[in-house]
Amino acid sequence: MILNSIWGRYFLKSILKTTTFVLACFYGLYVLIDYAYHPFHAPWMELLKYYGFDLLQQLEILLPFALLIGLIRTLSNLSAHHELIALQSSGVSFHALMRPFLLVGLTCTLLLYLNNELFLPHAMQFLRKAHEKYITKKAKHNLPLSAKHLLLKDNSTLIFQSYQQSEGRFFDVYWIKNNDEIYRMKFLYPNIEKPLGEFVDYISRDSNDHFVVKESMDKQSFPDMLFFKESIFETGSEVEERPLTQLWTKLPSKEVSSDKEAEIVAIFHHKLALPLLCLLVILGPAPFCIRATRQLALFSINAISLFSLVALYLILNSGALLIERQVLSPYLAIWVPLLTAFALSILAMARRIV
Repeated sequence: MILNSIWGRYFLKSILKTTTFVLACFYGLYVLIDYAYHPFHAPWMELLKYYGFDLLQQLEILLPFALLIGLIRTLSNLSAHHELIALQSSGVSFHALMRPFLLVGLTCTLLLYLNNELFLPHAMQFLRKAHEKYITKKAKHNLPLSAKHLLLKDNSTLIFQSYQQSEGRFFDVYWIKNNDEIYRMKFLYPNIEKPLGEFVDYISRDSNDHFVVKESMDKQSFPDMLFFKESIFETGSEVEERPLTQLWTKLPSKEVSSDKEAEIVAIFHHKLALPLLCLLVILGPAPFCIRATRQLALFSINAISLFSLVALYLILNSGALLIERQVLSPYLAIWVPLLTAFALSILAMARRIV
């Protein structure tokens, strides 16, 4: 129905052209700043691939802002040339005028959900591998020190500093086999038939109840080191890198009982909420842009709309942090502010129609 009308196709072409231009400008500026701040020592083709995948990661932030500016720019031009007044005078309702823009907002929302589900997980894994491979030596020295652990099938514990996805190995590892035996190694490769350690020290308890290094080896295989395959996958894949459907399956059935579960809940609801901003930026400023007035307060509309979008984005990010810290439930932290913004926008739309 929308594409059958000349003015509908014209509206779609105008907002898509402006949104694409603004998105390209935003991302081009981001690339220049990002590359100047921490350049990657990589071939040009690898660099282009890196920033192509990085666009998928930044899309959920940049697309709503580009769509907002595209909408206000398109509607202000139409209003300045009295095209909206002409259409409304010929009997086209406000509801009908909004259909092309709502179609664009809904399409962008669905594209972001599709991106989160299919493309973004692979993109984020590639970006992490690229950081590990091409990061500068200075940045490597500045990485924060931390310790993580895994429980193995025999109830022994593996403590490590990091998992290097690009190499498929753990770094700075302690395998606490039992109360009397510990293996310390620089690297551990778990994804082979017999896990292999490099630069290994065997530490055991002596007769004086002291731990001493009994043997040092360049390489040592560990056939009795049995991993849960899912644990390795979860270690090599950050929670942010998982698609929505996988996060859904990991949601706790009852109350949150651990920091890991709280992180999953926070990221799931945050990923579920952000794409809806594309629809909100259509509903919010549109009633104020389609007005039969001689002078449209464009500066005020742009300033208030951008400020509101930034504020809502910060509220959603803060809400995700509060969920992760188990301070608030996801409904209070994320969905109440978002649904309140939608309610205010729909109320403004309803008053405009009346």
